[in-house]
Amino acid sequence: MNIDSKSVKSIHITFDAGSLVPAPYHYAYTLDIQLQQALANYKIEYLHREELSEEEITDEGFTLDDDWQWEGKLTEAWQQALHQQVDKQSWPKKPSRPKPEEGSLHIRLLDHEDKVLFEGLPADLSSWEYFMQELVQGIYEIARREAPFQLVYKEIGSGNNQHQIFLEASFAQRTITARQQHAGMEEEFAQPDWKQLKSLMKSIYVPDYDYEQASIQEPKKRGKYLATGEGLWFKFGESLTEPEARSNSLERLEQDLKGLFKK
Repeated sequence: MNIDSKSVKSIHITFDAGSLVPAPYHYAYTLDIQLQQALANYKIEYLHREELSEEEITDEGFTLDDDWQWEGKLTEAWQQALHQQVDKQSWPKKPSRPKPEEGSLHIRLLDHEDKVLFEGLPADLSSWEYFMQELVQGIYEIARREAPFQLVYKEIGSGNNQHQIFLEASFAQRTITARQQHAGMEEEFAQPDWKQLKSLMKSIYVPDYDYEQASIQEPKKRGKYLATGEGLWFKFGESLTEPEARSNSLERLEQDLKGLFKK
């Protein structure tokens, strides 16, 4: 069945990572959204840490207080995206139930009289799972707990000629901005469509990143390099390598970044 987003007063979403995810990684969140006002209440909790020591938690990069709650207003970009996400879905009349060990989203839509329009798993679950990953990241940016994603590609050729690409993806605003510099040439700018982000991120994270071989110093020697906002530079073929012998992920990454500026 189809549901008109204008008839939806609120969206209530719960997610549990599933029992197969061990502590301290196991988490669950709830997200309540008043759709027309774009007001949201987000709460994340990390579960089943009672039997872990402080060292076992902190050694995995966590703290002893990772639970977090935020209440605020989403951006206009997310309000529009939520309307579109509801409108384009086909909502099953008899939604299936998730398996507890796998973890999954649970969605409840209420109308303006607080009557249930839908409750359960959406038909296109994968679309909602990815959509929610972006939305949660957007919330962290709106709350200023995280900065937009930033990337720098640097290619140093003979005679120290340089080609650089700077990329920023704002999950809060659902925008991508890019600029590139060639030696002796004016900067070139591009604003790719937000829909390109998913495939672009896949290209960025297919290669293997060797953090022990990465450098904190900005490169000056001939080669191709990538920085992904962590204060580290990864060199193509050394600290940034192919995941498999016959893959061409590095070439694909370079092509995708340069392709952002093709008219």
